[in-house]
Amino acid sequence: MHKLSKVFNVSCNHIAKQQAIRQSCYKKTNIISLLEKEGRKQGFHCTVFNSRLRKYSESGETPTIGIRREDKNVWERRVPLTPSQCEELIKEHGIRIVIQPSTTRAFGDEEYREAGCEINEDLSIAQTILAVKEVPAQLLIPNKTYMFFSHTIKGQWYNMNMLDTILEKKIRLIDYERIVKEVEIPGTEKTVEERLVRFGPFAGNAGVIDTLHILGERLLTQYGYTSPFLSISYARNYISLEICKHALNEIGRKISQYGINKDLFPMTFVMTGKGGSVCHGMKEMIQQLQPPELTHKTVEFLRTPQELRALWEKKARGEVTKEDCRKIYILICGPEYMVKHKSQTQPFDKYDYYANPQDYEPIFHETIIPYTKVLLNGMYWDARYPRLITNKQAKQLIDQNRFPLICVGDVSCDPGGSVEFLTKTTTISSPVYVNNIKEDKILDDTVIGEGVAMLAVDHLPAEFPRSSSSLFGSHLFPFIPDLARSFVTMSSPLETQMKYLPTELRKAVITSGGKLTPNFEYIDKIRGPRSSRVLILGSGYVVPPIIDYLIDNPRDIATVTVASDKISSEFKSKYSDSKKSVEFVSNLNVTNDSQLLADLISKCDIVLSLVPAPLHPIVAQQCLKYEKHLVTASYISPEMEQLNEQAKEKGLLFINEIGLDPGIDHMCIMKTLDQVVGQRGGKVESFKSFCGALPAPESSDNPLGYKFSWSPIGVLRASQNPCLFMKDGEVVNVTDGNKLTFLNEKVDVKFKGFNFEVIPNRDSLKYISKYKYLNEKDLKTMMRGTLRFGGFCEVFRLLTLLGYLNQSTVIPADAKTYRDIFCTQLGVPVSTDLKTISAKVTSLYNEKIDAMFSNITDKYQQAIYNRLKANAQTDVSFALKSVKQLGLLSTDSFGEKPKSGLLLDLICTHLEKELALSADDKDLNFMVHEFIVNYEKENVKEKITSTVCVYGDKKEGTATSRTVGLPVAITAVLVAKESAALKKSVGGGGVIGPTSTPLLYEGVLSKLEQQGITVEETVEPYEEM
Repeated sequence: MHKLSKVFNVSCNHIAKQQAIRQSCYKKTNIISLLEKEGRKQGFHCTVFNSRLRKYSESGETPTIGIRREDKNVWERRVPLTPSQCEELIKEHGIRIVIQPSTTRAFGDEEYREAGCEINEDLSIAQTILAVKEVPAQLLIPNKTYMFFSHTIKGQWYNMNMLDTILEKKIRLIDYERIVKEVEIPGTEKTVEERLVRFGPFAGNAGVIDTLHILGERLLTQYGYTSPFLSISYARNYISLEICKHALNEIGRKISQYGINKDLFPMTFVMTGKGGSVCHGMKEMIQQLQPPELTHKTVEFLRTPQELRALWEKKARGEVTKEDCRKIYILICGPEYMVKHKSQTQPFDKYDYYANPQDYEPIFHETIIPYTKVLLNGMYWDARYPRLITNKQAKQLIDQNRFPLICVGDVSCDPGGSVEFLTKTTTISSPVYVNNIKEDKILDDTVIGEGVAMLAVDHLPAEFPRSSSSLFGSHLFPFIPDLARSFVTMSSPLETQMKYLPTELRKAVITSGGKLTPNFEYIDKIRGPRSSRVLILGSGYVVPPIIDYLIDNPRDIATVTVASDKISSEFKSKYSDSKKSVEFVSNLNVTNDSQLLADLISKCDIVLSLVPAPLHPIVAQQCLKYEKHLVTASYISPEMEQLNEQAKEKGLLFINEIGLDPGIDHMCIMKTLDQVVGQRGGKVESFKSFCGALPAPESSDNPLGYKFSWSPIGVLRASQNPCLFMKDGEVVNVTDGNKLTFLNEKVDVKFKGFNFEVIPNRDSLKYISKYKYLNEKDLKTMMRGTLRFGGFCEVFRLLTLLGYLNQSTVIPADAKTYRDIFCTQLGVPVSTDLKTISAKVTSLYNEKIDAMFSNITDKYQQAIYNRLKANAQTDVSFALKSVKQLGLLSTDSFGEKPKSGLLLDLICTHLEKELALSADDKDLNFMVHEFIVNYEKENVKEKITSTVCVYGDKKEGTATSRTVGLPVAITAVLVAKESAALKKSVGGGGVIGPTSTPLLYEGVLSKLEQQGITVEETVEPYEEM
């Protein structure tokens, strides 16, 4: 060996010749200490393992294991190694162990510290990191070895983002599930795999206990039967497994003494996973229902499916006895009861089935499920094998009234796996849900409801955290010394990375050096489409509901990045949980930071632009450059429209107008038009669409009857837009935006408690072509408008009259107070009294009305003019009183002027404070569409009214944030899942809106309904008055 080497490898026999070693005999600790001491004398760095010294690192680093804090859920309290196991590794194998601190772990920090471990938040000092459950993608440390249950080997969609990150960060991933050995089958030349590192029977133990608890609750609450099973609690509520067993003994005694209601006969349980440790754990618990002192059999194990069916036939014949009801019936199923060979002449062969599953077809749904009330599923399954039962098979059995299943305890926890209608895993905190298979509906956190109660807690052994961890650690312990010394540079060739690992661990390496290892390259072939990375630009009111919806759809959305110029710490803290893949960039100015914007867009798949509408084209240009889809809630501007062909050429979807108004309004309209015109052939003669984002009536406690639930500057600017619409056969074209709030009129809705007025909204006539079923020749009225409570427009007219809302009005140079501004804009001295101000305002008001309506060409504007003139004095009096209440006649200083120097920006800041929604306020979104439809062939006219009414609350957020944010989020998920279909439906992509394709408006509306945002429709005969 080279003298310069800092690491040496010498046999124990050689060193043992040293006198010190001889004197120490073979006492382990002394041998280790003296061997290491002798090595240091010779200038080497060494550690003893298995009574020998071995080269383990070119750098001479101490092998260090890190144990991370489990954070998948609050009940995950297990550990891969217990303190006593760590102590042995430290003392006898010279391994350094670093523990991430935790207040929830079953073994406390102090126990680990006393064992010789270091407590440190930073695990980057470890070469190898151990965990029990998956590690959040954003917390993975590059170039490390990780060992945990990754749940990736079947291409599980919910962990593919984590797997992609592992590859990207060049992490060596070892999965406990694949640490196996080949076991020879006696009497054959065949072998089967046996898992070496597992939590043993604890999953089966807890699964049975929890399932029995759910069964008892469901029998009572859903079916109206008491039963002995009501006496059992969830496993987590027992001090130990032994106490659980005593509780089950007691239930067995009750079954023996009182029996189970005859209506419930036969109480049949079917277990799968025969021969496995999970099934063993399930059987162990079921056997506790047979207390040892009872001579009467309370648990009867059936041998065949025929015996299972015979019980139901006995009931059909009316031959059930009292004795029959004093027991439960168990069938443990192996694969011989699940499948049969496709060849009618060839008998079942288990080993042939495992080798050639394609030659077999399922029978479980025919021979077992029609006679099963409780299914305890503990079998391994992957896509090579037939399922126990599919959704289609279950629905067929339900239709045939041959589906008695009350609940499923799926210990395998494989959504969409062997039991296809297992839609998701559950947690110890929320262990059960009901799946209404027939109607495809899920009822969360309940045992009540039509369907099957589903238990699928994916960390059942965590209900016995100390016991299960001790057993697991004893299985893992023998592999740790070799693993700890096997660290190498992750850029090394695969052979080098595997060099020091024992065979069992080599086979369990899923990834290494940024690639799937050869044994696991198949994952790339079986995994579904890669989930999307979403970039949200903006951090305003509507963003939280978007984030919440996206992170609730991990199958389609991998990560969410929120970028804005300013993001509050309070906002960030809501999503600081490591399980939520949300990142924040708080220094982005879309206008000025083009490089940062480009970098963010280049790294995502879908951009949600919630910045002010004029900035969308800037974002869109970068989306074109990096070929990313774009979603906005804003109107399609001319600048966006110009990008249509470029987007289409690149196959990109630039989806706009996907909020509330525009957005939900368009979608509801298209759905109604599909029905009344597309299906019934009606002609729409009148169409009105009104929408408003308002405070709830009980929160409308200010002169405007308004509070900001979305962008304040957006509200102010919207009040100055020109408009174009049709009213009673006449086209009304208002090009002067200052005129808008003078055009208000009362609106009658079905809820008579609302005092609404409507303001025309932009160009209504352009939607005649967008709503494809409308025909200009048939229409007499076509109007879209914004709803406000009465009194709003009177105040805004005054602000308009004095130039407050003009986007070019500068704050008067000498003004210090709000009264200074008001009087300067009015053209009177600051000292002018209120009576004189009122007279001056009334005079200006009348002059403005006369000038605005000097060239009236339609009856609608004539009626408006007449009303305004008649009510001028009253309107001015109300407006002045309101302006005073809002503080705009105050002699208080308004403070520092905005940087822009514009009066609009100052008034915006002031009103935002005065009209802010408080924590106790609720907001309201109200939308109403009215169609007058002529069915000429039927000689019928109908009035169809669609209403959407959504209130905000503290838990869900404001109504506006939800009605704007949720459509955006739902659209993002649709793009992630269905981009190809969406593009095909609109001719390849381009700049589109919600009316462009039914895939969009029907898809979003159906998901909104699931979120509680529904459309109420009424139809009544229509007669002209």
